[in-house]
Amino acid sequence: GAPQLEDGGEEGALDTELPPPEGLLCDGNMLEALHRIGEEFPPDRADMQHAISFDMPTEDVREMLGPRGEHKDWAQGVTGTEITVSPAHASGNDTIAIQGALMAIYAAHALLMKRYHEAEIAASEQAAAQQQQQQEEEQARERE
Repeated sequence: GAPQLEDGGEEGALDTELPPPEGLLCDGNMLEALHRIGEEFPPDRADMQHAISFDMPTEDVREMLGPRGEHKDWAQGVTGTEITVSPAHASGNDTIAIQGALMAIYAAHALLMKRYHEAEIAASEQAAAQQQQQQEEEQARERE
């Protein structure tokens, strides 16, 4: 195995202490935590190319990226990332891949997910309004 150091650790092992779990990410302020992590990232490493990918139902991907991909283009432009979409292994899903500098890919992912949730909320509100209108029409017919 690796040579042992006097403190019992292995040579070449990271000698940084882990912060206590409370307060770093658990306090609910993830944006502040990401900012701190970005500031503490090893020099020049955050600018290296990284990638993440995630799967979403195809109909949600269309809504999230915009009918003609305009939201995808905008997110790429403001973050400097490259966003690609390809069919996923699971039927009815697409895989979205984001490549770029580390914090930029997380920003692009957050922008896409924000758009997804906004669209989901709007659809839910529209469905509730339609249901309310149908109930009011039924009540009006019953009174006639």
